[in-house]
Amino acid sequence: MKHYLPLFQLTMCRIVIFILIITGWDPVLYSQSINSMIDSVFLEWGEQDHPGGALAIVDDGQVVMSRGYGCASLEYGVPITENTLFNIASVSKQVTAFSMILLEQKGLLSLDDNVQKYIPELPDFGEVITIRHLANHTSGLRNFQNLLTMAGWREGDAMRNEDLLKYIKWQNELNFPVGSEYLYCNTGYNLMATIVERVTGNSFIEWTKENIFMPLGMENTRYRNDMTEVVKNTATSYDGNTGGPFTVPRPFWDYMGNGNIYTTVGDMAKWMINFSTHQIGGGEGFEKLTQRGVLTNGDTIRYALGIGVGNYRGHDIVQHGGSIGGYRSQLVYFPGLQTGFVILANYSGAGPGRKIWEVADVFLSEVLGPQPIEEKSNTPGFPIEATELESDQLEKCVGKFDMDDFVVDFNVDNGILYATVSGSPPLPMRPTSDSSFHLPATGYHIFFEKEDDGLYHQITAFAPDRVAGFRIFERYSDLGFLAEFIGDYYSPELKTTYSIRIDDGQLVMEHPRHETFELTPVSETRLKGGVWFFNDIEVERNGVGQVSGLRVSNGRVRNLLLIKNGL
Repeated sequence: MKHYLPLFQLTMCRIVIFILIITGWDPVLYSQSINSMIDSVFLEWGEQDHPGGALAIVDDGQVVMSRGYGCASLEYGVPITENTLFNIASVSKQVTAFSMILLEQKGLLSLDDNVQKYIPELPDFGEVITIRHLANHTSGLRNFQNLLTMAGWREGDAMRNEDLLKYIKWQNELNFPVGSEYLYCNTGYNLMATIVERVTGNSFIEWTKENIFMPLGMENTRYRNDMTEVVKNTATSYDGNTGGPFTVPRPFWDYMGNGNIYTTVGDMAKWMINFSTHQIGGGEGFEKLTQRGVLTNGDTIRYALGIGVGNYRGHDIVQHGGSIGGYRSQLVYFPGLQTGFVILANYSGAGPGRKIWEVADVFLSEVLGPQPIEEKSNTPGFPIEATELESDQLEKCVGKFDMDDFVVDFNVDNGILYATVSGSPPLPMRPTSDSSFHLPATGYHIFFEKEDDGLYHQITAFAPDRVAGFRIFERYSDLGFLAEFIGDYYSPELKTTYSIRIDDGQLVMEHPRHETFELTPVSETRLKGGVWFFNDIEVERNGVGQVSGLRVSNGRVRNLLLIKNGL
């Protein structure tokens, strides 16, 4: 076993070892001490009636630790064990990518093949999209969950691979030119699952079982493409942070390729052991899996084939995390040390991505380099003692400000200034001067500036403990042209229509499958939507200045066109 402890703990540990040596050292007791320190990372998971997770550690081809913490079912008080199944979400992507590698080794395809060779339904975008582009997240394709939500699908509506194929053939444009950017996209991995089926003539579920899971002895691992199916020993997923309260999210993930593997930490340990034993795929297979993508401009990205590549405290690592419903997962492997860690959890606030590094720091002994020194910039001191302001001073702050990805509405109620982001409760602000406020809920300091016509027209936001530093935002003006937007807007790529109307002086958007949400004009050519999937909207106008369409972006979908009916 390789152990690393912080300097103080390491010194104390060596003192203990010296005492043990002269008094008859028992290495078993030493190992138990390390295990106890690892267990302490998961103390909150071990509480009664609390969800949790499971951990496995592999070292030199062996499973050296495997155990569960917390409840798999809060309803029935069933404990989590090393045999409990979890949905590992996007950690599944490396299995799909490895399937492509194995098929390439069999001569059935090439990673550099045109995807249209296997999926002719994929539109011709004027550029070749290869399997490697799909695996590297550089294809430019739009993310299917975002697309289906925009099309009217709601949480709880089962999304299947065949649904994706329906929508992908309607796409007219890409997010960006093929290979020019990295943008995480689940669509490519669903398409790769379809490629497996069309190349092999077998179902993706059966092929991966016969060619990956069974050869590695992963007998408890399976895909689940029907959320109504009963699968024994499966942990229930919960939404909520440590301490609760907890709720049960609606399962909608009937798709495969990008995720949806159900497995145990013991089986994932076997998967990581293959990274060093090369039982299937050989050394060449692991080398291809971890080969970083290259953009058309020559830049190398940190994502390989279904797995991220990086360095931690002087050692190369491969890693990936996963999130779906209330399930959370994290896998980290150190190829040079042949040591790996996997944590699977069943509640959304579990934070396995943080805990896995805490475990690695304890387990990996003298081999890890020093912790990186955080560079702290010199930041001015901000007054946080509250002061009182007259109502006319507070009224200068009232209004909506465009803050990049959202609009913040500042309002006064009972002598208190509140900041409200669409869909969130109002947050009280504490005045620290006649034009500055502290937002305790977020840690931000807000400075109102550029007073004109009795109102502030610019704000600067700063949080001393955040990397972003100062951010400047502008008040949007009441431009008085709301009526221009009234009408119906049709998307050829979604086969659906949105309607815009004015309700009590507010621009709102309607869809038969979604709740009505607000639209906030930022300028003559830009709107902000009050929901995540209709976030940033560019306005298109015809030759005579009439609103003719909207271009909608929401992160993993960019510039999707909605055409205004009648124009």
